[in-house]
Amino acid sequence: MTRMRAAVRPPLLPAMNRVLAAAAAFAFTIAATFAAAGLTAPGRTAAGPAASSGAFAAGLWPPTPGPPAPEPPAPERAAAAHLAVGRAVAAHQAAVTRAQQERVLRYWTPTRMAAARTAAPVRLASPDKTTPPRMAAARTATPGRLASPDKTTPPTRATRASAAHTAGDIGPMAATAPHLLPLTPRAAPSTAAAVSPNTETAGWPGGGAVARTTGKVFFTMTGQAFVCSASSVTSANADVVITAAHCVKDGNRTWATNWEFVPGFTNGSRPYGTWTARQFFLAPQWIRTGNDNDDVAFVTLNPQRARGVTVHIGQVVGGQAIAFGARLAREYAFGYPAEPPYDGTDLYYCSGPTSPDSFHSSKDTGLQCDMTAGSSGGPWLSGFDSATGRGIITSVNSFKYTADRSTLYGPRLGVVAQALFDRAQDS
Repeated sequence: MTRMRAAVRPPLLPAMNRVLAAAAAFAFTIAATFAAAGLTAPGRTAAGPAASSGAFAAGLWPPTPGPPAPEPPAPERAAAAHLAVGRAVAAHQAAVTRAQQERVLRYWTPTRMAAARTAAPVRLASPDKTTPPRMAAARTATPGRLASPDKTTPPTRATRASAAHTAGDIGPMAATAPHLLPLTPRAAPSTAAAVSPNTETAGWPGGGAVARTTGKVFFTMTGQAFVCSASSVTSANADVVITAAHCVKDGNRTWATNWEFVPGFTNGSRPYGTWTARQFFLAPQWIRTGNDNDDVAFVTLNPQRARGVTVHIGQVVGGQAIAFGARLAREYAFGYPAEPPYDGTDLYYCSGPTSPDSFHSSKDTGLQCDMTAGSSGGPWLSGFDSATGRGIITSVNSFKYTADRSTLYGPRLGVVAQALFDRAQDS
């Protein structure tokens, strides 16, 4: 039988070996501490091994800090800060349960929808650095006096959006089920010959994807009925539309209720059904200050049941592509203007080159356009193909200055808007 050998203890190191081993361990600990603190020990470069192993033996102390990390360029720092802010998304539930959705559909009777389409003059709001411009009730009888811009007084902004009237009594359900198309939308006739690349406002001649993807929005705030515009967006869940933030929440005040989207709305008809909002996604900056640079919102819509299957808005009308960080050069803007000389019954568009905010009061982009309130939230499309009615969403209709009624402004879609969209399409 083989006998196992006991472990043999090695002989003790000489005293000098023990001292050298302790010194090496101490040097390793100090070097690791420097590395964790972002410092460079003498004789060692920040990026590589020691240039001289005798630095510690020479008793060089204290260590000298290494060169600071290079500061990123200012635009990159600003983008990083904006990105950090953009990751915080404000979400708010709308009509989630089936009972809530049916209540919204019952609320919007044909009578109420017809009443909301005729706008009275919009009350003018004077913004300042502490109070965001407010959405005005369209019941206001007399428009405010227009302010002339000068170097001491900022120009007054026209209140955005919306034809509104006090709601009446609840009537019978306006639409119990949408009129749904096949999952592959039918082809629309070409409109290229009738579309102008430079127009301050014209009625959309009909046809193309934009006639399906753009629609009219109905909602209430503080007991009053408002209208805006919106567009469906190609998204992962096929449930997302884009609009202006002020068509969802009045700055730091009221959230919208009874919010519904009617794609392809034409003179009261709803060819693609009525779709209720499930959830709103806004930038916290808009909620805190009503910042015009973040006047954009994404809304997820409730899917519907049709012929025993669940159908999403994107399956019925499709969606426009969307881009973030794009340079706005030449745009087509769409919407349902509801203040005179328009009445909110039909889709209109503007087209042409863009320009910066001439009053330097926002980072928004301007487009020569005569559309009025009610068009708020309608899409701006870059690379628009008038034959197919398709383009890339790069902004939405937001506001006008009372001192310049001919220019319509829209926010740029940057990292904040992208964070909102990502949350919406993943919800």
